[in-house]
Amino acid sequence: MLGHGDLRLLLLGLLQTQPRHGYELIQLIAGIFHGRYQPSAGALYPTLSQLQADGLVSSRKDGQRRLHELTAEGRAWIEANAEAIVQARLRTEQSAHALVKAGIPAPVREAMEEIKQALSRHEGHWNTARANDVAAILRRAATDIATMDPAP
Repeated sequence: MLGHGDLRLLLLGLLQTQPRHGYELIQLIAGIFHGRYQPSAGALYPTLSQLQADGLVSSRKDGQRRLHELTAEGRAWIEANAEAIVQARLRTEQSAHALVKAGIPAPVREAMEEIKQALSRHEGHWNTARANDVAAILRRAATDIATMDPAP
């Protein structure tokens, strides 16, 4: 699901905003994949250990868990390699999108494509009223889909 080295880059990017526990990092990555994939502890914790060995991340006891955060060297590394982190995030989001799309039945994917085509036929011809009408139609469809009983 993740490209070579992308877990490392994702972790650095996620730690950029605030210190985090390992479980939280796993959940954040699972969120990117809409719950269809999450890194195992066996992949995450060795990667965090390597980041610590490289001097980019430190960790400290926080109750029963460990809190991981960037070091000054880690912040400098992120600044110097910001594009690599952005590209890893883009690759991951594309992989997540493909994984989610693969789980959608063909008739539903075809109907989604029809909606995209219908919207593109209006390109450049939108006014506020038309945009609001189309948005209302799409929101009703989303509500109808979200409130359907799950398949038996």
